[in-house]
Amino acid sequence: VGRILDAVEQRADADNTLICFFSDHGDHLGDHRAWQKESFFEASCRVPFLVSWPRKLSAGQRHQGLTALTDLIGLVSAASGEPVLREGHPLLANLRGEVPSRESLIGMYGTPGTRLFKCMVRRDHWKYIWLANGGRELLFDLATDPGETRNACAAEPEMAARLRAEAERLLAIREFTRPALE
Repeated sequence: VGRILDAVEQRADADNTLICFFSDHGDHLGDHRAWQKESFFEASCRVPFLVSWPRKLSAGQRHQGLTALTDLIGLVSAASGEPVLREGHPLLANLRGEVPSRESLIGMYGTPGTRLFKCMVRRDHWKYIWLANGGRELLFDLATDPGETRNACAAEPEMAARLRAEAERLLAIREFTRPALE
């Protein structure tokens, strides 16, 4: 990576070169007694996502908004002059302060209606996870519980219901044939 960045810096157009560094997923290394990647705990879903474009973006900024890998297509296509969002958020415009950050982020793993299906809704500092295997619901307040060790469903039933309803709306919009959240 260092050699690539050195080569870019030697170019006359280095300040007009978009560089993105990201990972497709994290890995549990014993966190939550897990050793795989297929969960929505922070160890698995919070991944490095660095963007540099000196001519277009201020250096040293830390973006606090919710961002997903689905935003990459929009970021790269907007940089080329032909924005195509598909299911992403206009991240480049967001980083420039032209549009607000997305209000929520929804992720799914597996096929709805199967035991492996998982769904996550993230809104502000709240994270809701529904696990088809056992029909478990988890709710975490990441502001007070960044390690995701205290399920807040019982203490915050209104928030759990609100985020569950948001997941159900997405699943209905996607027109899945079998309901996932029962």
